[in-house]
Amino acid sequence: MNNYDLTVQCKQALDLYIKKGIHPGGFLTAVICNDLMSAVGNADDFNIKLIPEYVKYLYNEAPGNCWGSPEAMQSWMEKFR
Repeated sequence: MNNYDLTVQCKQALDLYIKKGIHPGGFLTAVICNDLMSAVGNADDFNIKLIPEYVKYLYNEAPGNCWGSPEAMQSWMEKFR
């Protein structure tokens, strides 16, 4: 995998979401759902600067059907129930 400038905690949460359908926190949920307003509103001072890195990670490394909208996220998590 390529190197992305993500926090360890958020990278782990994204991987748990992608591999096991585990719901991440509010910030990552907003990023996964492609909701910029909520992503900015839920980001801490550090992660707000990394939003483009999270988007690049999802675009380049995550299955395309697991992100992009609330419906895509919901459908992805339902696969693991």
